[in-house]
Amino acid sequence: MPVESNYERTILKILFSACSRYNIIIEKPLFDLITEDKKKYRPDFILTFNKKKIFIEVLGSSSTDYLTHKHYISQIAKSECYRYISVKAYELQSCYHSFVAELKELLEQLNKKSRM
Repeated sequence: MPVESNYERTILKILFSACSRYNIIIEKPLFDLITEDKKKYRPDFILTFNKKKIFIEVLGSSSTDYLTHKHYISQIAKSECYRYISVKAYELQSCYHSFVAELKELLEQLNKKSRM
């Protein structure tokens, strides 16, 4: 799977590990996606689990322009996916456990709902 940075490669490894016990599709969009009202967006990763889409954004910078663009994607995500999760890859050591815990908790919730 092509990735755009070492940050994304690291997060992708985490996703593979966290998702290994579930039947999850992990996608890395290569091209922009378009909303019904013609807005372009491209999340870093899309997880599809039980017909629910989860957007994963890897924040690789803290510059204003970069964060503005990522904020735009987070706003689109409100209507385009079930859950949006962002992780500051440049601060991964301090937020690794909370990112993995949030992801695993979400997957477990979706798994429980699918068995009901």
